[in-house]
Amino acid sequence: MLRITTIIKHGIAVLALLCLAFPGHAVLDNEQRISVKLDDGTDVVLYAEAGSSSTKKYFYLPPRLTIAVSDDDRPEFLFMKFITDATLENGGVSGAILHFLVKWGLTTEQEAELREIIEDEHEGELGGAAAMHAPVGDNPSFYVVSATLSDGQMTESVVTSGEAPLVPGGKAAAAARLDSNGAQLLAKTFEEDTTITDVTAVFNMAYETQLPAARGKVTIDWSHIEHEREEIHAEYSQTKSGEDWYADCFFIFCAYGKSNNYEYSYEEMHSQYSFLADNKYIDFKFEENISDERVTVIREAFINYFINSMSIPPPPAPAADDDEGDGDQGLDIQKGAKYTYDVTKINTVIQHGRQEFRMDYKLVLRWPYQVVGNLKSWYAEAVSDPHAVQSVILNDQFYQWRDLLFLLDTDAQDMIEAGEIRYATIEVTKNRNQGRFNDSLTFDEQHVEEQGSRAMVTYARGDDTNSDVYQYRIKWSFRGGHEYPENANWQAGSWEGVTVAAPIEKRVIELEGDIEELEQAGITRVTAQVRFPKFGNEEEQNIAMTLSRGEPLIEQPIYLDTGAEGYVYRLIFNHRTLGRFALPWSKRVSDDYIFASIPDELSTNIIEEVVEGVLEVAKEAVIAEAGEQLAKFDILLDGESS
Repeated sequence: MLRITTIIKHGIAVLALLCLAFPGHAVLDNEQRISVKLDDGTDVVLYAEAGSSSTKKYFYLPPRLTIAVSDDDRPEFLFMKFITDATLENGGVSGAILHFLVKWGLTTEQEAELREIIEDEHEGELGGAAAMHAPVGDNPSFYVVSATLSDGQMTESVVTSGEAPLVPGGKAAAAARLDSNGAQLLAKTFEEDTTITDVTAVFNMAYETQLPAARGKVTIDWSHIEHEREEIHAEYSQTKSGEDWYADCFFIFCAYGKSNNYEYSYEEMHSQYSFLADNKYIDFKFEENISDERVTVIREAFINYFINSMSIPPPPAPAADDDEGDGDQGLDIQKGAKYTYDVTKINTVIQHGRQEFRMDYKLVLRWPYQVVGNLKSWYAEAVSDPHAVQSVILNDQFYQWRDLLFLLDTDAQDMIEAGEIRYATIEVTKNRNQGRFNDSLTFDEQHVEEQGSRAMVTYARGDDTNSDVYQYRIKWSFRGGHEYPENANWQAGSWEGVTVAAPIEKRVIELEGDIEELEQAGITRVTAQVRFPKFGNEEEQNIAMTLSRGEPLIEQPIYLDTGAEGYVYRLIFNHRTLGRFALPWSKRVSDDYIFASIPDELSTNIIEEVVEGVLEVAKEAVIAEAGEQLAKFDILLDGESS
């Protein structure tokens, strides 16, 4: 029986035993597999090197994944739950972060134990870890399987290093941030009453292995072919009916006599072989275990072997002259060239009557391999390390902001809405270790309408250890473009907030009179001349009641300095015939009501008795400047209010 290990096709070697072996590292023999359990329970799968000598060399595949450890022998694992004092509505956060590094490979102690087992029980030697390769296709080489981490609501982000390490001891990393619900759910799976946790790391890799690709046997019954050569020739001729085929010979059998010149093209020889195979003169039993284009090449190679072993190939084409152009760079021997059968060789094999060929093909492939590890065992290793599993409250003042609250009081808000106050600008300053903080804000009509009476200035505390409170100053702008004060002083703020009160306050003055009585006295108009302190100066405002309008009560606001004790006023009467007359100044503290009483001098029943000198004094008082009445204000307020 003939075993084919190498097929020669037109001078090119086709290796059927080890096709396309990858150089530079051991190729594993898929049919020489052993499994070993170490003392710590670790299962290890090993394969012998393909083509090993009498002493087999075994290489182990990656066992289960394990947590990586740092140089100081601490687990590279972190599960940290966190929360802030502030609620989520106020900018706080809560949840957990998960971060771990995983690796594959045996420890030094495990390798020593494995080596002893291989030598004692399997009479081989340990070659170390198998050479691993990236996965075939587009599959990721490292990823995490987890219902919790893949939930877009409970997990904000998941990040992996993306590539599985291909050498023992190499590390891959994964990290995730979970919200409070995801953190609690994942932490629950860490507890002892669960079999595994909801996080599994997966490495996808590949290793090179030699495995049977095809097994077969080809049997050629030459005596049968020779015995039925006429029938074969006739049947083959029928298959060529209608084709341009006029040969009198099939193979080395001719219809008329014998010939020593049996020449055929490659296509003709291939067709004759296929005809013999289809009609079972050549029995081709072939079992393909792997669907691979290399197996198809090897199968075709046997046909070429058959053709070449039975014939003399055509001579090579003569080289073309340099001056004849490019021409044909070579002759396709499968088209046009003639093969000549070796009659002597064929007659020799016919004498044997029967010929068998064994064909066992093996291929070297990159075989996919997956290794996994669940977080449960890693957590059990890490939980004893207080730095690996933690719970923290995020209250580092470096990441805190201080909110400086300013509240506009109701009276100031009303004055802004009424247009008396145009705006109030607040400047803020804070001395910090890293440098002074400065900012400002403005209350105006738009701010009040859109945001109300609250305003906030925020600054970062950072490493500030300065205990001094912040300072602020306010610049006011009033109706008419008046700004106050000209140079505002800095004031100490309060962490609880600052109430922003205007430097003036509103008081509504009511002027009332008996219209009928006033008209009988000949009065046409009564004016309350009011003088009051505003911005540290004396201001005057007139409140007039015109009798012809029929309004016995007139209301009019005045704006005076906040905290002022009151105001002074006097009444001025317009008489139909006598002109204007002013009464003496009077004081008011908390009473904003003025009643226009008719003076005795203007009573109709005594008008003729009025002393001319008194009337003249009253007229002069109206005509002359009112003067600085506030200089007398304190004296006026010392007495009883009138």
